[in-house]
Amino acid sequence: MVRGKTAGTGTCRLDAARRTGRAEADALIPGRWCALVNGEGVEVGRVCVRDAETETETKTEGGRGLQTRVVGGAKVAVGWLKGVVSRARVDEDARAARKEARRLEREAAMEETRARKEKERIEREEAKAALAARETQLELLRAEEKRLWELEREEEKKRKEEARAAEKQRKEEARAAEKQRKEEARAASGRNATEETAASPGQSPFRHVEEIKHAVSEGAHHLGEVAQSFGSAVKEQGDRVLHGVSEQAHYYGDFIREKNDKVVKSLAKRRWVRGIASRVSPNALLVAAICVFLAGLPENRLRARDKVRSIVKKNNKKVNDVVEAENETEDEWPADFVYNAGDEDEDTAYIGRGPTPRGVYEVMEGDTLCSIAGCFNLDVVEIIDRNGDVIKNPENLSPGERIRIY
Repeated sequence: MVRGKTAGTGTCRLDAARRTGRAEADALIPGRWCALVNGEGVEVGRVCVRDAETETETKTEGGRGLQTRVVGGAKVAVGWLKGVVSRARVDEDARAARKEARRLEREAAMEETRARKEKERIEREEAKAALAARETQLELLRAEEKRLWELEREEEKKRKEEARAAEKQRKEEARAAEKQRKEEARAASGRNATEETAASPGQSPFRHVEEIKHAVSEGAHHLGEVAQSFGSAVKEQGDRVLHGVSEQAHYYGDFIREKNDKVVKSLAKRRWVRGIASRVSPNALLVAAICVFLAGLPENRLRARDKVRSIVKKNNKKVNDVVEAENETEDEWPADFVYNAGDEDEDTAYIGRGPTPRGVYEVMEGDTLCSIAGCFNLDVVEIIDRNGDVIKNPENLSPGERIRIY
């Protein structure tokens, strides 16, 4: 028995009685208490053992039998306890071995984890280094591409500048050549006009005028038919002659410059003439030239005179009153002229501002009777006869005066 505990179980049962005042139980058969120690030297219990060899005294037969059972049970208990102790020792060794194995496993797992983490760290560092190298290479490539692009842009800019300079030089040369050609053509035209005027004083110095008159007299009374017949030739001549003169001008610039250089200088000083000349197209000048040609025909002059007389008669006004009323705004608008190339039933047509009737010309600064007569292919005497009440001094015409041409 152990102190208050059962040491183990077996086929033998020991009966013990507790004495008064003692904490231990004694067997009925005298014996001694032995301590039970495990393999590690730790006491695990105590047992009461009877030494049969030293016991010689028995009281009764029953006591001997009881003694034999006690001794046998003690031996069994001792053997059982030894087995327990040995098994406990074996269990302790196994536990120690298992513990050592688990420790080794943990250490191996930790070592494996450390190796894996180290490998991952190395791989991350290598990947980061590769990425940095790739970024560096890309930066170098981008820098090289940018440098090449800048070089191409500079070369393109240089080529464009050279092309612009060459184009500018070419245009300047072309303008100079065109200017020289125009000057030569103008000089040649002036010489031709002077020669033709000197050769035939009663005829117009411009070519194709007689042809246009002849075509119109045959029945081509429409401006479109005349322009279609003589378009190219008249356009070339009109562009050459009328370039730089306003749309309202009734005469040709080159002819007037040959007849009277003073008129040309006067027109050049007028700002409105330069402004209008810069905006007038050659086609409009061509139409004006053809209209002047048509207005010079005898039948159109008679028609215009009859139209003026009918208008004056209808309004119950005299011709002088009409002229005075028209002169009220002479300082506000440039000189203009009116032509008649339409049907008799059409309304009065105007070129430029409105109030000047057909067949009436408004004198501009620098005009003379000779220049006006030459423009309209008339004689000076004819103009004086038609405007005896208006022209007071044939040698000095006042700007703004309106005289009848036909």
